[in-house]
Amino acid sequence: MTVSEDDVELDLDRLVPLGALVAEGLGTSVDQLADRIGDSVFLDDVGLRCVTRETARSLFAERAAAVAEARAREAARRAEAAANDPVKQIRARVQAKQRQQGDTRYDDIVRGF
Repeated sequence: MTVSEDDVELDLDRLVPLGALVAEGLGTSVDQLADRIGDSVFLDDVGLRCVTRETARSLFAERAAAVAEARAREAARRAEAAANDPVKQIRARVQAKQRQQGDTRYDDIVRGF
């Protein structure tokens, strides 16, 4: 079945209710998501606010990109923190000094940090 919305033919089988997208975590409420999407929101034959599958697909892609970006930022932050870890820096200096002096008595203790 199709419905005409401002001279646009929409196939009802290809519409995704905003409530389903909110349940998937793409918005905090149907109203918030409808405001965010704007003109891409249509009413189906029973009055539910919906978007096309293509619009829904792009919303999922946007979220996936945002999650990937957040993970990359977190990985970079952790790598920077690990590189600037004062314990590792002290351990490296102690080990270098031990090698210089030929002293290996405390190797097991230093490795434990």
